[in-house]
Amino acid sequence: MPYKDSLSSYMRDKYQANQRTNTQRRDLDTSAMETVMSNLTKEYEDELELWIEMSNTEDRDVFLSEARLIGTRIVNENKDRYNLRLNLRELRDQIQTIASEMVDEFEEHVKSRRRAKEGLMKKVIHWYKEEIRKKNPDKKFIIPERLEGIHLDLVRLGLKKFQHERGHITNDRYESITRDTMEVAYKKVQDENDQNAPTIPAIGIDLGTTNSCVGYYDPGRHTAGQVVIFKNQRRNDVTPSCVEYRPNSERPVVGEEAKDNRLANPRNIIFSAKRLIGRRYDNPEVQHDFVDPNTKLYPFEVVDVGDNRADVEVEVDGVVAKYLPEEVSAHVLRKMKEVAEERLGYAIQNAVITVPAYFNDA
Repeated sequence: MPYKDSLSSYMRDKYQANQRTNTQRRDLDTSAMETVMSNLTKEYEDELELWIEMSNTEDRDVFLSEARLIGTRIVNENKDRYNLRLNLRELRDQIQTIASEMVDEFEEHVKSRRRAKEGLMKKVIHWYKEEIRKKNPDKKFIIPERLEGIHLDLVRLGLKKFQHERGHITNDRYESITRDTMEVAYKKVQDENDQNAPTIPAIGIDLGTTNSCVGYYDPGRHTAGQVVIFKNQRRNDVTPSCVEYRPNSERPVVGEEAKDNRLANPRNIIFSAKRLIGRRYDNPEVQHDFVDPNTKLYPFEVVDVGDNRADVEVEVDGVVAKYLPEEVSAHVLRKMKEVAEERLGYAIQNAVITVPAYFNDA
């Protein structure tokens, strides 16, 4: 019948139209999801590249772990957003493929950073060696304490000089590897310096009651050996055994300068302290020469601080202080050591020191 034919034709056309619409929608959605998939994989790749660029790790396992974390986060952020329309399995597979492919990029990046770091450290070493050479062009022996001071100064200068070239290296890491690099170079400099060290003699110090002196025995290479006495800063062979305690002074003044000031500061300038070493306060000579106001020979005070021990007493800036005669004499010995080191040019390690004539073998 015409009515049935017309209805059948209408239903068929409607169905086909709906099919075409659904196909178009499916195709559009598939295309949209392909775009989403492409965008998400691109986002993953970009994030992974950024991580490689910003990270300082050289560990492949750390990279793979971070790659998994980034991939998991991207999947979790988008699975509810697109519901079943996004093929999560395919997304995971593509993410895994990208991570595997970028392992090579990560390792090449690590190699590139190593080359850059090694290049920078070569520059640091070259600069360090040149600066050391400038400080000591003749490669003469340098007192170890002074050599260490030169090294520490160069470390400070080097850290500042190459700071702008550290590139991807964090500041803490840069300081650590740069210090270590210069430390290695410094060890070699120390070894070379030790090889240039002269045979260090033992010095002899004559700790005298009035004056002290210091010298050593020079065996001589082409002539007979001889004793060499070192001159102090005033070009004298002997140094007065005088120790002055002054206000606002970290260390006592020793020698001619202290002796020249005896009239101005008599109570605080100690001399002949050697005569007190090993003697009790009640010793007759101590009493006669240092204590009894009617017979004493010295303007400074000697007091009993207990246990019959004789100490010298000084007053600086209103503060009274007491010192053992051994402490006073130690300042003279230190002065003699400094005189020897200044003339020899290196640190003294061994010394022979005279003792008062009244000492016994006990």
